[in-house]
Amino acid sequence: LNLIAEDIVEPSLDTPIVEDNFRVNVYRARPVTIIDDNNVKTVTLTAQRSPRSVAEVAGLTVYAEDNPAFVKGDIKEHILGEKMVIDRATPVALNLYGAATTVRTHATTVGELLDEKQVKPAADDTIQPSVDTPLTDNIQVFISRFGLQIATVEETIPAPVQVVSDSSLSLGTNVTRQAGAAGRKSVTYQIQMTNGRETGRIKIQE
Repeated sequence: LNLIAEDIVEPSLDTPIVEDNFRVNVYRARPVTIIDDNNVKTVTLTAQRSPRSVAEVAGLTVYAEDNPAFVKGDIKEHILGEKMVIDRATPVALNLYGAATTVRTHATTVGELLDEKQVKPAADDTIQPSVDTPLTDNIQVFISRFGLQIATVEETIPAPVQVVSDSSLSLGTNVTRQAGAAGRKSVTYQIQMTNGRETGRIKIQE
């Protein structure tokens, strides 16, 4: 078989053949045209089948909130091979009780963003700009509360582990399809102080 560097072979080429009916899968690379924001085109040669993996091979950064997907192409577009479009999320500079972070969203207004991120301000909290303000790239959104001590910390979300049975692999063979990574969450606490010392804390946002 004439393989090129972009083809994928499973199991790997140095795997010993130790039994009859040993299965070897060969995934051939094909050209994919990626359409990013502002109609920027990137062409890559890849055997990957997942849209996110294709973008990674092409050297493009795809955030969790972005939506890459294969779509039907048109010969009038002069596209060779498959077509993939990345629907980018809007980056927003969110300041939550003094903790600044960048979030990405497909929401269209400040109010929709807060609902999507499960941010539930209290009645006396201040929201700037107003909840009906349209979102634009890198807009700054502030949620503040006066008269109380607030602390925001970043906590770890353990990576989930999923085991899938694959009949195309030889008996006893394990292959990592996608390496997991720990997630992160921003948790905001209202801190109770007595004589200058912390005596308790209440979670108000996560």
